[in-house]
Amino acid sequence: MPYLPPLHIHLLFHPDSADGRAVAESLVPKFLAAPAVRGLRVPIFLTPDRRDGLPPRLAPDPAIPNDPDWLDLDAAEHSVVVVIADARMNRRVGGGTGNQWAAFAKELVNRHDPRRHAVLLVSLDDQGVQLDETLSALNFLTFKADQDQQAREEELTFQLAVRALILLRNPGQAPDASNSLAPAPVSFFLSHAKADLDANRKGPVHRVLEEVSTMRIDQWYDAGKIELTEEFTTAIKEGIRKADLVIVFLTDSWAKSSWCRMEAAYAKEVATPILVVDALRDGEPRSFPYGGNAKVVRWPIPDEATLRRCLGENVNQQEIDEQLQTFRPIAARMVLSASILETLTRAHYANLMQGQAREKEIAIDVSPEAVHLAMYPDDSAFLYPDPPLTGEEYNVLSGLRPNATFETPLMRMSQVLHLPEPLTIAVSVSDSEVLARHGLTPWHLRTITDEIHLYLLVAGVRIAYGGKLEPEKLNDPDNFTLRLFQLVTGYRNLARSFGADIKPILNVAPWPLWKNYGEQVLNRFGTIADLEMVPCPELGLSESELKPQSNGFVNPDTIPHQHAWGPAMTAMREKMTQDCFARVVMGGKIEGYKGRYAGLIEEPLLSLRAGKPLFLVGAVGGCTRLVIDLLEQRDRSEMTTETARANVQNYDQLSNIYRQHNQEFKTREELAEEIKSYGRGGLANALHNGLGDDANRELFYCTDPRRIAELILTGLSNLRSSIV
Repeated sequence: MPYLPPLHIHLLFHPDSADGRAVAESLVPKFLAAPAVRGLRVPIFLTPDRRDGLPPRLAPDPAIPNDPDWLDLDAAEHSVVVVIADARMNRRVGGGTGNQWAAFAKELVNRHDPRRHAVLLVSLDDQGVQLDETLSALNFLTFKADQDQQAREEELTFQLAVRALILLRNPGQAPDASNSLAPAPVSFFLSHAKADLDANRKGPVHRVLEEVSTMRIDQWYDAGKIELTEEFTTAIKEGIRKADLVIVFLTDSWAKSSWCRMEAAYAKEVATPILVVDALRDGEPRSFPYGGNAKVVRWPIPDEATLRRCLGENVNQQEIDEQLQTFRPIAARMVLSASILETLTRAHYANLMQGQAREKEIAIDVSPEAVHLAMYPDDSAFLYPDPPLTGEEYNVLSGLRPNATFETPLMRMSQVLHLPEPLTIAVSVSDSEVLARHGLTPWHLRTITDEIHLYLLVAGVRIAYGGKLEPEKLNDPDNFTLRLFQLVTGYRNLARSFGADIKPILNVAPWPLWKNYGEQVLNRFGTIADLEMVPCPELGLSESELKPQSNGFVNPDTIPHQHAWGPAMTAMREKMTQDCFARVVMGGKIEGYKGRYAGLIEEPLLSLRAGKPLFLVGAVGGCTRLVIDLLEQRDRSEMTTETARANVQNYDQLSNIYRQHNQEFKTREELAEEIKSYGRGGLANALHNGLGDDANRELFYCTDPRRIAELILTGLSNLRSSIV
């Protein structure tokens, strides 16, 4: 049975709607955190932008072999689909596609299985609810066109997270589109000191209570309203046990209350998640230990005295009141959004860990702490979410329970290969100019590739990468070479704490790029990376024709210089193919390249020709998806000479120069046919990567970085005999 992730999220808006895109893109980092840090990581997709303004298909096209480009809700155990409607989506005239979007939304509402999936209809303006008369009878989540952007984000975050949470915890009970305004069946327990219920109702407790009443939460327990009777303790414990989350308002008064401390301790005892709202003013005499190992958010509104200091002594009371009145509701919404996200995070981790736990392992949804040791046998084996415990934490727990074991998915990855010598794998990855076509953003590209690389590194793989380092861009967050360096720097010590050894990156730099590697660039390598400079191949050009700069660098600014770069890039790629055991390919620009062919077309082609193991990760589109499509016998419009002439500067002149020098220069039609020819014998026979045809197709379309890395390492493990 194929692997299914617990949850997918789809945010669908008209591709030309600036408001819709802004709202959707603001949600991506909330649900897709960076790798190996504590945070929610759910595959989340935007509208695939195919430049036609149309919604995605809800069924595969029978005319397309193994059609991957449709909205498959069943690609995960559960899917939440948010349709973000506005005037742009509703437009019918001037090339508008409102009729198609209306039909899509109706079909989605009618066809989705509410036992597994949820649909949320959102209207960003007064026209969104008019998308279709049958849909207008349903309850949209509506916003005003001039509503504050942050308020929109917090409300949509809350409603989206609620639906995801219900699916994970109570399959079959998710509210459908007709119940979008029904109370969210989640419950919060508000733990606060009675002294914080100020008479002026200006403090964080009152503000959150007021917002709770407007956000359609089904139930909450306010510890401050439970009467002091002999049943007080029972009532509190019952409320905590039933709650999805305990919100602790950490104030100077909370820290002094024995009842508040009891509430936090009991929440740990019954495994109810805790979120701490830090609203301390002067501090607390002793940090309560059972309030730890929990997410903490800062109450972002200062008290009046602090605000006066910030605004200046001449500020009047009215100005202070106006500032507070503006920010208090937003702050309360932020707390509640953080609360529901933390509840969803814990539920998502619980599903992930339970799905990965081995027999007799105890899956927990948070890092282990002393309270877990008290609840389970001395020799328990715990599986918990990444990141792994640091050395000092592990030493304390193992000292308390020497026979207990503690493991995360990242630690498990480090045990897959067990090779006597480091295994060098070429990684081919670059920007994809068609991210939007696949419903992705640059944030997706960074987080997905970083997580895959990290899993490979902790497994003992040495990554070789042919990327460049430019002196003027050494702080570029999107430079893949630098990101690889940062992974080694950031995770090497953590990996050592659980016995893994992250090997230095090997930067294989082609001529003439390394000619620009001055002192500033070379200093970046240190002990985290090695450098191999590939010499200039025979070009058939004299020194006077090359006209290099004083440091030997040659700009591709003339036709002879463009030609010179082609064999140089190929020489680097051929060397990596020869020296590396396998190649992993992700993304890649189809146009705008400097070599003979697009890099992430030539590199997999060289592996196919050499019969070397090749892993194609299609999650972020680009050249990799193009190669996948060709292997799967699907035509691509980009692979024509006409398209090449339109996009490659001096295409015909370069073609003639290559042929004059008896150097390979295939047309795009010839390249496409060659790649297709490898696929006709079956994927396993073409890719030689230790995976069968079905596993390779899973790798082609999988969007879960952990599963992608697992498939790659499984293939390498299956090839172990040829490795050793």
